Amino acid sequence: MPGTGPSGPERAAIGRGRIGAWPRAAASGWGRRRRESRLLSVHLRADARVFEAALAAVPVAMSRFKVSKFRHTEARPSRREAWISDIRAGTTPSCGNHIKSSCHLIAFNSDRPGVLGIVPLEGQGEDKRQVTYLGCHSDLVTDLDFSPFDDFLLATGSADRTVKLWRLPAPGQVLPSVPGLVLGPEPVQVEVLQFHPTTDGVLASAAGMAVKVWDVAKQQALTELAAHGDLVLGAVWSRDGALVSTMCKDKQLRIFDPRAKPGASQVSFVGRGLA
Repeated sequence: MPGTGPSGPERAAIGRGRIGAWPRAAASGWGRRRRESRLLSVHLRADARVFEAALAAVPVAMSRFKVSKFRHTEARPSRREAWISDIRAGTTPSCGNHIKSSCHLIAFNSDRPGVLGIVPLEGQGEDKRQVTYLGCHSDLVTDLDFSPFDDFLLATGSADRTVKLWRLPAPGQVLPSVPGLVLGPEPVQVEVLQFHPTTDGVLASAAGMAVKVWDVAKQQALTELAAHGDLVLGAVWSRDGALVSTMCKDKQLRIFDPRAKPGASQVSFVGRGLA
């Protein structure tokens, strides 16, 4: 019928792709977007499943480790009124402790060789800042320790090769001028010492290549642990007091049972030099 269908020029244009080309291109773009959207949703669902599985595994992993009750603990300095100021502390070249505390007293190495500063632990204001000095050795104090059974019994070791025990008075009283007893002298300077944690009157001291376990009341050595190849740098009791472990300059860590035999029951190589 006349007037229906495309005219000649229109048919030529359709044949050349000028009319109807845009709808085909748009349709192909929309299809591509739909495919990409489906792929993205698949990936998102897979990631969600992986995340859920990871969350489910967290309690299982956390149950393997004990949560510390100190995890939120932080150190906070006390008020300035409670500080101990004007302390003349020394820098003793030794392997032992330079400061120790009992439930009543604090003892520390002063800037004078052989002299300890003694401070009462309790007290406020000016009373707490009063430091008294104990002249206890003729040479450097290499280590010190309070008895776990007596807050006023202090043991000191020194480069003068002796171990001394001091009966300290209550705060505010005059310090003693002579020790309660003297152990030694040793062939070389005393490096470290420590009271037994569960038995009163037992003390371990290290000098040179040997560690001695002392009966303080009898003033005699119960045993000597001499199986060391070099200078003993540290000695410590186990918590129950059954064993003594030592650290030596020959790169060996040793564990002793002093009641059984003087030889080490276990030796471990640490791989690097110790001091």
